[in-house]
Amino acid sequence: MRLRVIIGAALGIAACVFVFSRHDWDEIWQAVALLGWGLAAIILWRFVSIIVAGASWRLLYAPGARPRFGFTVIARWVSESVNGLLPVAQVGGELARARLAFHALKRAGKPSSGLDSAATVIVDMTLALVAQAAFALPGLWHLWQLNEGAIARIVGGVAVSILPLVLLIAAQHQGAIKGGTALAARFGLARLVADEAQEHPLWTRLAALYRRLSLAAAVTGGHLVAWSCRAGETYIALHLMGQDIGLLDAVMIEGLLNAARTAGFLLPAGLGIQEGALLLLCGWAGIPGPVALALALVKRARELGVGLPGLVAWAVLERPKMRRHHHAR
Repeated sequence: MRLRVIIGAALGIAACVFVFSRHDWDEIWQAVALLGWGLAAIILWRFVSIIVAGASWRLLYAPGARPRFGFTVIARWVSESVNGLLPVAQVGGELARARLAFHALKRAGKPSSGLDSAATVIVDMTLALVAQAAFALPGLWHLWQLNEGAIARIVGGVAVSILPLVLLIAAQHQGAIKGGTALAARFGLARLVADEAQEHPLWTRLAALYRRLSLAAAVTGGHLVAWSCRAGETYIALHLMGQDIGLLDAVMIEGLLNAARTAGFLLPAGLGIQEGALLLLCGWAGIPGPVALALALVKRARELGVGLPGLVAWAVLERPKMRRHHHAR
């Protein structure tokens, strides 16, 4: 794991240096400076999508065993913070929110199962990727409208959009695993379900949730709204930097950018992938390279503005469990 992180970080940093070295830093900073206090608005705007995504995940719990709404939002915030800032290959945050929800339910005296928390998180991840792939479709159509000869771009966009979803579904297939513990281990959730997974395989809980089609559709719809809110972040930032773009431009950029980051999950925090993808996608929308890289810096600043407090919140929430573990020893 450490070697993978070191190699991934080195490759990502090298890609960032290469991309930024080919552009004028003065022009990039001038575009960033146009944002001013708008950066604070962009950071706050991110919480809209976090609230919607948290509410969607909460629906997957049985009505009598749901965590409080506010808590699911906080857990979703922690998850995004961990995945965005720590070298955890996009699964550490899911483990964090599953653990937080499990212990919150126990404290509230509600029916609590590690398997249920793990299942809701894995299904939520899958439906979020379904929504992400659906969200990319208007952007791909808009890309076709911008350049009807962009067949290679369209094919590449489709592949990047659906590859993470295909891999995630394949990981959940009953025939590809040997019991619930093996599947839980793939998502970093083995310890959470260690006492239950052998008697009640995790995949049976997953299948039960997927069979509730109306529930799956509602959760997917919620995540579509969340992805749309994230496109609003790109729209606001580019307008503040003086770029006259349309909503479909923002949808195309944000949809394919997130798909690229998900597909490149092995690179910590999407280093290099986000910067290179923004340069490419903004270029397709007619946005100059320095402005695209300014947007990349704004998104990194937003990640810090949202993620650092999220990591602090995680540490505060985990402290009682750490204290109990220390006393037990």
